[in-house]
Amino acid sequence: MVSAAVWGVLQLFVLSLLTRTVRLSTVLLAIVVGVYGCGVVTALLQLAYTRLYADWSGQPLTEVVSSTGYTVAPWLEELVKVSPLLLAGLSLKVRRQWGLTDFVLLGGALGAGFGLLEAVLRFGLDSDRAIPHARGGWVVPDSIFPPYVPGPEQVFGAWLPAPFGEAAVVGPPVAGTFNHLVWTAAAGLGVGLLFRCRGWARLSAVVPVAFAVVHHSVNNYVARERGADARQWLDVLDAKAWAVPVVCLLVAVVVDLRVLHRGKRTVQGVLLATERGDGDSVAALLRYLTWSLSWRRSWRRVPWSALIVLRYVGLRRALLYAEALARPGETEPLRGAVADATARMDATDHQGAWRPEEIRARLAPSGRRFSWRTWLLLVPCVLMLPAVLFLGVGSFTSTAGLRDFFTTGSGPDILMGFAIAALVWIAWQLILLFRTARAAAAQPVGERLAAHRFRLGTALGSGTTGVLLL
Repeated sequence: MVSAAVWGVLQLFVLSLLTRTVRLSTVLLAIVVGVYGCGVVTALLQLAYTRLYADWSGQPLTEVVSSTGYTVAPWLEELVKVSPLLLAGLSLKVRRQWGLTDFVLLGGALGAGFGLLEAVLRFGLDSDRAIPHARGGWVVPDSIFPPYVPGPEQVFGAWLPAPFGEAAVVGPPVAGTFNHLVWTAAAGLGVGLLFRCRGWARLSAVVPVAFAVVHHSVNNYVARERGADARQWLDVLDAKAWAVPVVCLLVAVVVDLRVLHRGKRTVQGVLLATERGDGDSVAALLRYLTWSLSWRRSWRRVPWSALIVLRYVGLRRALLYAEALARPGETEPLRGAVADATARMDATDHQGAWRPEEIRARLAPSGRRFSWRTWLLLVPCVLMLPAVLFLGVGSFTSTAGLRDFFTTGSGPDILMGFAIAALVWIAWQLILLFRTARAAAAQPVGERLAAHRFRLGTALGSGTTGVLLL
């Protein structure tokens, strides 16, 4: 289920190559925010309003949950899933430096994390009764149309695979389209249109958001009421759902490309010397990208020039997006960062600058700091080890015995001890995040501020969940 959620996001990440500014680390962080931020907030809100309404109306709680599942829940869930984008966009720096492509991509990642949490909560503890399917994947036998969890063959051969679906009555099993990813990618486009458009054009943001809510509502209604007419509507929507993120990305890429091309003509100091001389940005960047690979014995075989190009392209795009919306003088810090990077790349745009001994000499001063950070990363890895064994390794039928170990004898005490230690670690991380909030806001690159807020939301959500479960 985890691989299905991440694989769908990676597919969108590759398709957005031409115009995105956000890095892969930020996109993966958005998946985690969808789990611990959006998922936790939605669960708490739904627990609150269903019980309050049941007490006020006198209706049974089951009826309230059933009726609000397709009336209130779709609006609430889609609003909460895009709330990280809305909160990040409160900063002028962030919403100006992100293109429509970034909003679509991050929206899909948030939806994937939310849907992953939903899948794990429903079937994460069913490994003991899951039946391996003859053609791959697993079936959880609990109804006439049993839930189906796709295997590697179905996940990595599908477009936007869902973590679970219904087992096919005839034919080989397939992974369905990941609806939560589809819905929030569309809603993410709506947020992007709201932030980047002006005047009446902002009303266009209603269209993708309305589609996400309507499709979500019909899906929940059919799941609870199973009406024949609604089923026909759902079949039509589901048949086209796979294309929705593609259409959203296509719209976003076309709009963003126009902004980027206009910016390259009007903004000074954002082109490399070879780009200005040859008039071909792609060829110039590709040539620089291959410098560190031109030596037969390149130091540690690390494509440093390729990494520099990817970082530079994202930084330059952020500036061009910001210039399209900002007033004169408001982007000077980012403009200075791009100008400095451009000068450095011009100075190293030759084969001699990439000799292995020179790269080794430049990296030597940061070796000790890198080693210290590497050891620090081991702390959360150790703290999450029992949970990974319990919920990760133990989630297969052949290894279900791990579940028995952690639920009997000293297993619960081990989980409890590591959970308490993890909460202490989260509390320390929260203190560090609050202390570094001003420094993150002062950075010229808006993505760093957004990533800081994503980490803060993840820490608050995971800490809240841990305290409530304890």
